[in-house]
Amino acid sequence: MSAQMKISENEIYQISSMHYDLLRDGFLASLGIDFLFLLYSEIYASDLSTLIVAREGDIVTGFISGGTDLKHIYLRLFKSPVKLIYTIVPKLLDRRIIVQLILVFLRNKRVNYSSKPQTSAELYSICVAKKYHGTGVSDELYLKLSEYFINKDVEEFLIFVGEKLDRAQSFYIKRGAVKVGSLAQGGGKMSVIFSQKTASE
Repeated sequence: MSAQMKISENEIYQISSMHYDLLRDGFLASLGIDFLFLLYSEIYASDLSTLIVAREGDIVTGFISGGTDLKHIYLRLFKSPVKLIYTIVPKLLDRRIIVQLILVFLRNKRVNYSSKPQTSAELYSICVAKKYHGTGVSDELYLKLSEYFINKDVEEFLIFVGEKLDRAQSFYIKRGAVKVGSLAQGGGKMSVIFSQKTASE
């Protein structure tokens, strides 16, 4: 994985397309690539979050994002109301989308913790192009996110994983993450919440 450099608009578009293609079952992907482009642009620009990219030449091979205040990121989207309206209003014709948007902002009220973590830090998303699965890209990205949180004096961060995503859950467990709760997503879907201690190793 190449050293981190400035992320271009083209790369943010590649990131958005990768999220849309590989995380298609998630709510954010249902809002479309244009919305994802706005979202990742704000994650990259915010001082409270990070967007880390793996590259091979000009091609994005994977990415990871995380931060300490997800609602802050969503609120930043309203800085460009015209763009936001253009990308999201057509989706609001679907009642399910409206319900999911409400649930996003009420997320904390639907969390059931078995042991309450003392953190607001969170892994927002991680994605690696299928061609690069098994090459260590995901491990490097995960380590770099941990290093980011260490530099922010964050001792642990949360990870929300779909209940049925056994492979993803296994990835986090192998890296020391511990299940600490669950989240009702609506529509009968559930997510498992993991806590990952950061380490300087």
